[in-house]
Amino acid sequence: MLGRSFAESYRSPNYTASGLRLDGADNEFAVCSPLLTPELDEWRIEGLSRAARLRLHGSSINEAAAVVSNVFGDDWLALACQRDRGGRWQQSHPIGGLLLPPGDNQIVGLLELVEYLKASAESPVFPELVAGLKAQYGPTFLQMAAAYRLKRLGATNLEFEPPVQGGLKGDIVFELEGRPIIAECYIPRVMRSSLEVHWLLQRCLAMREGLHPSIVSIAIKLKVDPTASQRKTTLRLVRELSAEIDSTAGTVPRSQFTETEAAYISVAPTKAVAPGQDSVGMQDPRFPDMRGEQPFVFGRITVARAARIKAGHVPPPIETRDHVAIWLSDEQTELHSLEKDLDEPLAELGKKLERKLAQTRLDDRTGRLLIVSSWMTGELRRVSDHAMAGLRKLLFRKHASVAGVLFMQHSYRQSIARPEYEIDSVLPDTNGWINTEHVIQLRRLESEYPVPAVRA
Repeated sequence: MLGRSFAESYRSPNYTASGLRLDGADNEFAVCSPLLTPELDEWRIEGLSRAARLRLHGSSINEAAAVVSNVFGDDWLALACQRDRGGRWQQSHPIGGLLLPPGDNQIVGLLELVEYLKASAESPVFPELVAGLKAQYGPTFLQMAAAYRLKRLGATNLEFEPPVQGGLKGDIVFELEGRPIIAECYIPRVMRSSLEVHWLLQRCLAMREGLHPSIVSIAIKLKVDPTASQRKTTLRLVRELSAEIDSTAGTVPRSQFTETEAAYISVAPTKAVAPGQDSVGMQDPRFPDMRGEQPFVFGRITVARAARIKAGHVPPPIETRDHVAIWLSDEQTELHSLEKDLDEPLAELGKKLERKLAQTRLDDRTGRLLIVSSWMTGELRRVSDHAMAGLRKLLFRKHASVAGVLFMQHSYRQSIARPEYEIDSVLPDTNGWINTEHVIQLRRLESEYPVPAVRA
């Protein structure tokens, strides 16, 4: 069985994935491995160089590289690190995004994934979980992360992919204090911006990919929700303004600015930073003052000084260069603001959750739990009493044995450089499966025991 083989392999003290002993001391010299993929080995070496500052054990970095190589395979990892179709900026798979570029977030992010792989390695359906991570990363990652936290809460007899009524499958079945529960994990598909905005970001990044004479900070404040024609005009102007700055490289280049019916556009010289550090955003003085408002979409370009990492050598330095920030129009910003009324979004979410309940139906004694990753997790306190009563009626009165809705939103705790889940819940007034004390305990464990662990 693949799951059993994997569990045994990562526990072996002599496990190597690359011809090197990867589980050595924390101060092991970071030489390149000839048998790991270049991208994974680059991540490993960068992780070892940052381990002390990130309060990580060097052995956990080596172990993670070995686990990832063993679970996913070098051929698939190479594909995951390729650029998306059409040469767009992002890697073709989220795991590729954790490997390139290997900044602080990427290092601890991959270590988090490895913790969930190790925790679920002995499951009979472990190969299905790996296939899920490859095909539908977000929902499967949520499934494994939720299972990890439920076991930490005290859940027993936990299994993945349990059969339910109608020939369907749930995500997790477990017992909590002797009470059986089936859980279904769900990430709602919510369109929160114009597709043209994301295309504009990707095309700007693709245009500045690689090494150019200058490093530029591109800022775009939209006036309207752009059409395809307006997006193309904006891209052309960004190209022209960037070329103007490139032509003055070696001198003191001046920032560039232009305005159209669709956008304000600034292209200004900036400087490179190391991976994991904040980019230095620069704007022309004529660009609107955003008063600290964060851009709706942001991307930046990381460049290595050599095409490939050669075996036996420390990889070349990497730097983060050009970056692009785009703000929505005032009208679109208001529509997407978290300060807006939440009654309508909650009602829409409730309809989607009701449909997901079909994948949790087993019998009357088994509770039905929905685990949801949504931007609304931290905003539930602002929901009106009327809207919350509507959600409760839809889920708890209309359907039997519903244990509740557990909201889990993935975020990053900057103070300790660790990922974490913000956790909230909507529970029926009375039930025999999950209560408020369980949710409080989940939050406490999340706060006290980050994943990956912080080295003392």
